Amino acid sequence: MSSKSPDLKNNGRRKLLVFGVTGSGKSALCNALSQPVKKDDVPLKQYFPESTNQHIGNTNTILKNVNFLRLRRREISLVDTVGFNSTKMDNTAIAELIVSLRESCDYIHLFAIVVSSPKRIEASLKETIELFVGMFGKTKFWENALLIFTNLQQSDDQINRRSKTYSDEELTEDFSRTIKETFSVETDLPTLIMDSHYDGSRLDERTRFKLSACKLYNMLMKSGGTSVKHVQRVVDKYDGLREEVIRLSLQGEADRMAREAAERKAEYERQAKERALRQADYERQAKEKAIRQANYERSAFYLYFFLKYAHGRRRR
Repeated sequence: MSSKSPDLKNNGRRKLLVFGVTGSGKSALCNALSQPVKKDDVPLKQYFPESTNQHIGNTNTILKNVNFLRLRRREISLVDTVGFNSTKMDNTAIAELIVSLRESCDYIHLFAIVVSSPKRIEASLKETIELFVGMFGKTKFWENALLIFTNLQQSDDQINRRSKTYSDEELTEDFSRTIKETFSVETDLPTLIMDSHYDGSRLDERTRFKLSACKLYNMLMKSGGTSVKHVQRVVDKYDGLREEVIRLSLQGEADRMAREAAERKAEYERQAKERALRQADYERQAKEKAIRQANYERSAFYLYFFLKYAHGRRRR
């Protein structure tokens, strides 16, 4: 668990949780939604570190307070979960997710299931969805979920090229229908196409991304959401997960105590430094006062003899 993640509890913001398999474009989407400041088209600071290896994703759940598309008065909280690979559900990753949500979050308003492209449902995606359904409950999860496709380039020429076979709407709706059949979902499952690596210099790509982003924001504002207080109920579904959650919780508590001790030490050293500065300033002022006193006494001494000499001359 990241020790630098902010506490999202009771912060008054709508909370969007983004998850998917490793390499699906989760972190890239989070960066596109938060739009960190860029220089020469390169982000000066990447809020959500993006993996350069599609088989090795983020190892920590990252929680951030951001401004949606860097717009004022559109303050939200983003949760970028760990990436799960195609081999197995890793207990450490699941435990880290559970502990992060339990300790630093109170509510999730919308779940974004991120998929690279609308192809077949991979086993890893199926297992990841089952994990979140188990954590939040089937009804609450699917009532507040949507699909986001991040690797369908949205330039006019690319859309026209794909439409010669199937339109984007047909592809995404077919994938959504397959998801609903696989998990026996009875509610609507909205879909959005959001190219997380869209070319901002192209009007067509930029416009389509921002239109989809506006739809996402409206969904987030209207979504009912669900509490995170029961996320730990999946611990008995995976062998050894309960022990891993306990281990990470204890480790997190130890880390918290170590941080608090380090903060107390830093505060003590800061106060000691301030006291030393105040003492040095007091001694400087005392020295200056002593010099002024000495100068005053010297001047008084000279004045006394001058006046005495002047008085003597007048008497003569």
